[in-house]
Parts: sequence; structure tokens; C-alpha cells
Amino acid sequence: MDFEKFKETIRQDLLENLPQLETAGIEFRDVEKLQNQSYTAMSITPENSAIGASLNIEKYYQQMENGRPYGEVLDVLSEEVIQIMEEIPQVDAAALTDYESMKPHLMVQMVSTERNQEMLAKVPHKEIEDMSLVYRFELSSGEEGLYSTLIRNEALEMYGITPEQLHQDAMERVPLTHPASIRNIVEVMMALGGEELPEGIFDNASPMFVASVPGGVNGAGVLAYPDFMEQGAAKLGGDFFVLPSSIHEVILLPDDGQISPAELKTMVMEVNASEVMPEEQLSDNVYHYDSKEKIFELAEKFEARQAQKERAAEEREERPSVLKTLGEKKMECAKQEPAIGKTVKHSGPEW
Repeated sequence: MDFEKFKETIRQDLLENLPQLETAGIEFRDVEKLQNQSYTAMSITPENSAIGASLNIEKYYQQMENGRPYGEVLDVLSEEVIQIMEEIPQVDAAALTDYESMKPHLMVQMVSTERNQEMLAKVPHKEIEDMSLVYRFELSSGEEGLYSTLIRNEALEMYGITPEQLHQDAMERVPLTHPASIRNIVEVMMALGGEELPEGIFDNASPMFVASVPGGVNGAGVLAYPDFMEQGAAKLGGDFFVLPSSIHEVILLPDDGQISPAELKTMVMEVNASEVMPEEQLSDNVYHYDSKEKIFELAEKFEARQAQKERAAEEREERPSVLKTLGEKKMECAKQEPAIGKTVKHSGPEW
């Protein structure tokens, strides 16, 4: 059975086996994921619903191609369809077309610019070094997860707003609805373990901090918040490095001279390669915040800027002051000038 035949067969069998789908719309479409990836999805939209849910149908076809009986594939897919039908949030279709109604539901997501060029060509975004901030509407969140939709260029045309206006609105609202959280990594690890924090745990705590948002979804977007860098500098006591752990969180590390940017970059690359799913990777680079100059930049740019400052300082020390040089020349000339207009007494006879 080829893929096209599989799609039509699975659609018919689902409609016959699941009464929930009698009035639902089922269609197949290409879905773009992060990192320039895409897949064929089966989209299910309940009757009178403004949104639907998508399942990667290629995954189930691959299972059959790998030898799993079609009947088992159908059973597994049916169970998943039942579950997502129960979880699809109820959204007012009219509200989706009204920007003022949707504005309170704005959220942001930070993604890799290089790895998402195809997607970024279709959505409003703001570049921050080698990353890009994109904008979403949060449709619902709860124990079943978070449902959101990416804001595309055509949506801005419908709303009659500019990308600049969208960014301004997001920066005013998102830090309030999804506030930045900066916690010591010891605290984060203890919380994940479900244990209470022992008294004095931070006396010798790691200087490493984790920055994200409540719920931990798309938390790397805090890097764009207007006051986030100042918050980080206050928490870490000055300049700090930013390690892009994933699109969901970043790690902050004080710039105390204990470790070089090159070592940190190696660490990030190794973790991305072994621990982070491709669609959740943010960058292999390391960033730096200069709390005195208030500059957030790639760590390699910071190093280059510091090297340039050092070279300029050395040149100033080696080059004599212009005023000092002029003063010395003036004194030297004064010593060599003849006395003019003065009476000179001679010891010899007068003529």
C-alpha cells in the first residue's frame, strides 16, 4: 500500500469506527515544524470549532512499512484521535479575526534564524543576533498541555497592523502574562526531584541560573523582554554569559573569568548533539551581556570588542600626549632663540 492509498484507507476506517468524527472535518496537509522540517498531517476539526488538531500521519505509515500490521496501526491511531478530540480547546471563531480580542493572548517564542528560514519568510519576526523572535496566540493551557497558533503575515494583513506594532504589544503584555523566572540550577533540580530544599542549600550553590517562564514552554523568549538583561545582571552580580539550553529555557553564568567562551560553546554543542531534540534546539553559540555598556551580543563579538578596547588603550599609553609634545617643543625653541632688543655690555674697548 503506497502512502496516498494509506491516507484514504485510514480516513475511511476512522470515520467508520469513531462516531466522534461523523461531523468533524478531516483533511491532509503539509505542516511546517521548526528547523525547516515538515510532515504530512491529518488535521481533524470538530464541528463548529475554530481550530483543530494535527497528527503526523507519516509516522503511522512508517510503522506499517516497518512491518506492523495495519490493524494495530489503526487501533493506536484511533486511541490518539479520541484523546485529542477531548483535548481540543473551544475557541470563538469570531475572536480569532479580531486583534483586540486576541491581543491579551499573545505569547512569544525564540527560534534559530538559520534553521528556520523557510518558516520565518512567512511570519513576522524580530532578529536578535542569530536568533529570531516569533509571535503566537495562546489558545488554551492546562494539564493536557498548551495549544497555540503561530501568527503569520496574512494575519497581520487581516488585522491591519504592522510587525512593529505586534512586537510592541507583545513586549508590553507577555512579560506580565508569562513573567521571566531566574532560578539557581540547584533549586530547579531539587524542584524536578520533588524534594523540599534543605536549609542553607544556597550557601555554596552553583552560580549557574536557569531562565524561563512559568510552565517552561517557549521560555527562551525571555531574552527579548525589555528588562530581562538588567534582572539577570542584578541576580548574577554583573556581566554574564547566556547558554541557549533549548527554545524552552536558557542558562545564565557569571562572567567571572573562570571559563572561556570557547569552552562554553563546546559545552553547548555537545549538549545539543546528545540531549536536545532537533526541533527544540536554539543555537550552538554562546552570548554575553555587558552590564556596564548594556549590550547583549554573541560572546565572540564581546571578545572582539574587548580586544579592540585593549589595543586602543595600549596605543594611548605608547603615543605621547599631543599637548605634552607641543609643550616640550616650545620650551626647546625658547632655549635656542637669541635675545633681541636687550642691551649687551662688552668688556672690550669701544670703537
